[in-house]
Amino acid sequence: MITNTVFEWEPKASQFKFNGHSYVHDRAMETRKTDSEAIQRDMQRRVDLVNHMVRRDMADPTEIHNLIASYHRDPLGTWKRIREAEGAPADPPQPRPPVDRIK
Repeated sequence: MITNTVFEWEPKASQFKFNGHSYVHDRAMETRKTDSEAIQRDMQRRVDLVNHMVRRDMADPTEIHNLIASYHRDPLGTWKRIREAEGAPADPPQPRPPVDRIK
């Protein structure tokens, strides 16, 4: 098994820094037959989903399961619904630096 350090904690900035390469990321691109930007957008939507759960203080396992299942069935639709519920623009996320930290 090949491993690499994908993220490192940067104390001065108080956030994780992406080191630029991930074998899992490469495998996801190959499996999904897509490009790096599409994978980055999906990763950012997932970060947004987790942030939404944190902001709502979501602790009910059934509610969490239902949201994750909804995301698996319809990633973009679910992401748009949570964005609209928070009053944020529901435009597809634009590529950002690898992944914003979970806030």
